[in-house]
Amino acid sequence: QYIKRAAKLGEKDAMFNYGLMLYQGKLISQNKVEACKYFLLSANLGNADAMYYYALMKENGDGVSYDIGDAISYYKKSADLGNVQSMFNYALIFKIGRYGYAINYTIAKKYFKKSADLNFVYSMPIYANMVRNTNKKEAMKYYNMSADQNYCFIKHQYAMMLYDGDFFNVDKKKAAKYLKQAADM
Repeated sequence: QYIKRAAKLGEKDAMFNYGLMLYQGKLISQNKVEACKYFLLSANLGNADAMYYYALMKENGDGVSYDIGDAISYYKKSADLGNVQSMFNYALIFKIGRYGYAINYTIAKKYFKKSADLNFVYSMPIYANMVRNTNKKEAMKYYNMSADQNYCFIKHQYAMMLYDGDFFNVDKKKAAKYLKQAADM
């Protein structure tokens, strides 16, 4: 009730939080149309998280009209304000050429690296793969960073690279360590 009141008074973080409550149906009835409205209001006041959710809804047509141009615009704004999920989604669009956009590895690498540097685990191995042929030292750094995160699949991938000698020197002892960590998750 206080969040709704603050949102209606134009407080950007309250608008985002109220939008999130509406989006998720937490403590109030789910209403994605209203959620999108509050996300956009908050986004236009500079809330990067609201920009991300607005873009996500527009990208998927989730309760609102599909508009990929609007989604990409808000992903970029949010990414430039530091939202790691937006950095990842924006980078992915240009890495694989989604929605008819041209593949642009320069943009993709920039945003995968930014999000990896902010500890977004999904970006670390992708960035490492993108630079592995041009900068082995940099790739090794990001492969190592990703393996030290609590994400089973990445630990397994890293272990197999060590075991097979794919990119790294064969290190079966280290591979066994990461396989065990992955299995224990």
